[in-house]
Amino acid sequence: MNKNAHTLKHIFLVFIFIMAAVSKIKNPASTESYIASVGLLGILLWPTITLKLLGGITMIIGFKVHVAAIALTVFTVVAAMLIHNIMANKMQSIVFFRDISIAG
Repeated sequence: MNKNAHTLKHIFLVFIFIMAAVSKIKNPASTESYIASVGLLGILLWPTITLKLLGGITMIIGFKVHVAAIALTVFTVVAAMLIHNIMANKMQSIVFFRDISIAG
């Protein structure tokens, strides 16, 4: 794969993480409530936002790309397993499989 296509692929992929972080910043109360509703501490919202923003930004600028990619992959799988595992809820099952696909 040529270098430009590889870079573009990273930008599109990390855009998902950055936009998710921005969305959580705009409405933190609902995200904290949802996190708490699945039995986790709502305070986990802020480390989540930090990881998504910093991981995404570092991947775009090319700094510590492998470290950021591993951190985001582990986070995405853990979030899918702990938060988006309600298969009876159609939206949550879609998010679960989206997260697992992104991690792949």
